[in-house]
Amino acid sequence: MIMFRKLALSVFTITIMFLLTACGGFTSQKRTPRSSSNDQVATTTSVVKKAKSLIKEGRLDDAHQILKNEQKKAAKNTEVNQLLTSVDKLTIVSDALKDGNSSTAKAELTKARASSNSQEVATRIASFQQQASQLEKANTLFSTIQINLNQKNIGAAQNANEELQAINVNLAKVVEIKQQAAKLMQGQEEATTSSDNTASSGSSGMNSQQMSSTQNFSNQEMTTVLNNFRAASGIAFNAETQFNLTKISAEVYQIDVKNIAAKDSNNPTGTYRYNIKSGIVQKMNPETGSFGGK
Repeated sequence: MIMFRKLALSVFTITIMFLLTACGGFTSQKRTPRSSSNDQVATTTSVVKKAKSLIKEGRLDDAHQILKNEQKKAAKNTEVNQLLTSVDKLTIVSDALKDGNSSTAKAELTKARASSNSQEVATRIASFQQQASQLEKANTLFSTIQINLNQKNIGAAQNANEELQAINVNLAKVVEIKQQAAKLMQGQEEATTSSDNTASSGSSGMNSQQMSSTQNFSNQEMTTVLNNFRAASGIAFNAETQFNLTKISAEVYQIDVKNIAAKDSNNPTGTYRYNIKSGIVQKMNPETGSFGGK
């Protein structure tokens, strides 16, 4: 009888254990919830992909915005940080190109190239590089036109203008330079016509940018100084700007800039000193006569 009870108890116990096991009473399987870190990685990957697309399209402000927002959430993500650094440098390049400063644009392009290995960044760099080269060429040709018109080398000025007008680049500053050059050439044509019709006029009547000096400079030296000064200063000169150069030392030139179309054309719009070795441009304070930053 006792044996029977023990056997029944054992069977009962085994039955209960089986039921509990089937219901998960003794062994519970851990459910692995979706990791929040995995979610963040997926989000960051999506943001990076979108940012690269925006960079390729040239929408740098939009790319900067979404990368900056993502950086707050994934501050240690290397790809986000590198891409944001590249966008910041490309933005400086874009601004320099808009201002007509090809030297700054080229310097920042070198930094941007070293900050990222993204194909989209490389594509944008290539586009900006082409624009910077064409801007530099446009500035050089424009200065050549100025010098030749000032020296009455009309044929050389016309050739330079034809080459300038043939530049095909999607950059507003180059378009502006081409328009200024066309205005210079139109002023020369009008001056020539006026001179032919009125021999006693006493002047050519040419309304153009001119460069002059009381010292003896070669055309090449004057052109080089103006080109480098323009690039280093980032100043947007128009067709009514006149320059007068004075050599202060072996490396420093003083450049008086004035607008000959202004009501009081005797007052220069600025007096600058330009160091051809360091590239530093300083503007004179008209009240103190001292030179400082632009």
